[in-house]
Amino acid sequence: MCIICKKDLPPIHFEIEQDLGFTTYKNKVSIDKDICKYCFIPESLGRLVTASLYHVGIELYAEAHYERFWEESEWNRDELMTLHEVWEGISGEGIKNSKQKDPRMLCKMAKEWIDSWNPNLRFYLDAPTKENLYLQTTTFIKKSDYNDLINKPKVKDENGVTKITYYASHRHRVSEERQKELWDLGYLKYNIHNVTKELTPRFANNSFNNTRVCVCCGKIKKHDGFRSNKGKAGKEHFIVWECLDCETHRAKKYYLENREEILEKAKSPEGRKQRREYGKSPKGKYSNALRNRFNRHVKNALGGRTPAFVNKDVGISNRDLVYLLEDLSEDWMNHNNYGAGENLDHEGSWHIDHVIPISLWWKYKYVNPFYDISLPERERIGPNHWSNVRPLCSKENMGRGHKDLDFDDVKSHYDKIREIYPERNVGQINLKLFEEQENKKEETCGQLMLKV
Repeated sequence: MCIICKKDLPPIHFEIEQDLGFTTYKNKVSIDKDICKYCFIPESLGRLVTASLYHVGIELYAEAHYERFWEESEWNRDELMTLHEVWEGISGEGIKNSKQKDPRMLCKMAKEWIDSWNPNLRFYLDAPTKENLYLQTTTFIKKSDYNDLINKPKVKDENGVTKITYYASHRHRVSEERQKELWDLGYLKYNIHNVTKELTPRFANNSFNNTRVCVCCGKIKKHDGFRSNKGKAGKEHFIVWECLDCETHRAKKYYLENREEILEKAKSPEGRKQRREYGKSPKGKYSNALRNRFNRHVKNALGGRTPAFVNKDVGISNRDLVYLLEDLSEDWMNHNNYGAGENLDHEGSWHIDHVIPISLWWKYKYVNPFYDISLPERERIGPNHWSNVRPLCSKENMGRGHKDLDFDDVKSHYDKIREIYPERNVGQINLKLFEEQENKKEETCGQLMLKV
């Protein structure tokens, strides 16, 4: 049987004549491969091994078989890459380097590099080589997939320091559609389970531009959008992988479902102790300082002292502040029942409430109609501005959530002061500006990604 066409045909042989002077010598010579006369390539004939046997090189047949295989195959060889070709590509790009010379080890390192992104990109195919006629199981990857991997951000900087790390989460809530988007941006890799062979997504923490992925909403956000602690040598250590917005949403949902239990716990000695400890922290001290400073100013204003005095943080005189509180107050509110006083249950008292809470001012300040981003930072209004304060029932104020902002409540407040003070040109709440600033942060994350 011919080893080329696989047909049951007799192998080729030659008759050789040699003139010896006194006679002519004739001999029948065969070749050392079972190749029929239809498949035989004369250029493949080599040296005479014995008196009746020629050696035939297989290279030309292997090359022809290789070309014929890929012509008949449903795959286009130009669109595929072997592991060895992958290694040559990534070593040329400087992604991987090794002094190893063993081709098997180089192919192994190329395989590990592909698997670090997504093991499913590799596939096996029985294909020929240019050295042999038989088919060999070979690992391939599509060239388009390889180019996508090449264009992913480099994990290390110029000094070889790892700047992008990937963390797995088995409880993530990122949709498959969003995972694909993160994959395209280089913010997601996959791990394969050794036993179940299931893929587990791994999300990126990018120290090049201080961004990372939230495992709940799947958004790319700056590091300051996540809760973290400073570890040794000031190194940032992230406590959780969900962003502050998702934490806030989760906390608000939990509060609504367990409100009575939470309020009971807040009145306990442990709850009071936690509040005291929070007041000693830098954030607590800052918030308390703002509140205390404003409360002292309100007491002076309500007491009738220095009516013409204008506090730069409040933006109006003491007299106008009293008028504002009177115009916004309910009938039962007066100077005598301001603050809790000796009433521990806060029954029948009122507080000064910040419409946009101090704890959320850094995020929602753009909503305030008087917040002007065109002004220098030091000239912009703060949380104690007259437009951001109002009298509110003490119980309502203390039960108000400070994890998120109720835009309907905020809009209602500014509609009211617009009606009372038409001459002050109170504009609408800037929801559009707030959304633009939030989108700008996300776009900045994406643009920074492209620069890596």
